[in-house]
Amino acid sequence: TDLVAKRVDSISLLRSCLCKRGFALVHVDQAEYQQNIQKGLEEAALLSGFRFPPTDTTESFQYTDAKRHCFRTLMDIGVSTFTALTHDENKISNNKEESLPKSLLDAVEQYDNLTLFGNNFDTNEPFEDSSSNPFGYSFFNLFSYDAGMLNAHVDRGLITIIAAKIPDRIDESTDQQQPE
Repeated sequence: TDLVAKRVDSISLLRSCLCKRGFALVHVDQAEYQQNIQKGLEEAALLSGFRFPPTDTTESFQYTDAKRHCFRTLMDIGVSTFTALTHDENKISNNKEESLPKSLLDAVEQYDNLTLFGNNFDTNEPFEDSSSNPFGYSFFNLFSYDAGMLNAHVDRGLITIIAAKIPDRIDESTDQQQPE
């Protein structure tokens, strides 16, 4: 909510964390978003393989409502984070941002009207035409680490949003202090 409202103190904290650590933890305070992420993570725990959608393009897969809602929620968080990071409170005129290039401004403005998964929210592809959509090359994966691990890689995206289910109980013998 703070990033969407462009609260200067929250944006400053986000930027500071990214500069110091290379990542930031963003608290999701909207109940609907929390539920969508939780349901997506629950489906990830039931995957028969490591990744959804599978990288093997010959393997069939199906987006469920939970996966679609999780995708949309993570897209919303990503776009809100991107918008907050590029927000410059010193360059606003007539309630319109001037800190982004026009192409990025247009993309962010179009996002509110973006239709994902078809008009009925029931298709198996998030974007009808990826090439004509400014966010069309965004992607979504669910992983089940019970079935494998990611190989060493560098994320190629501008922003990577990760949601993880933390076990209810952590073995204290392996628990380490987190740096402040």
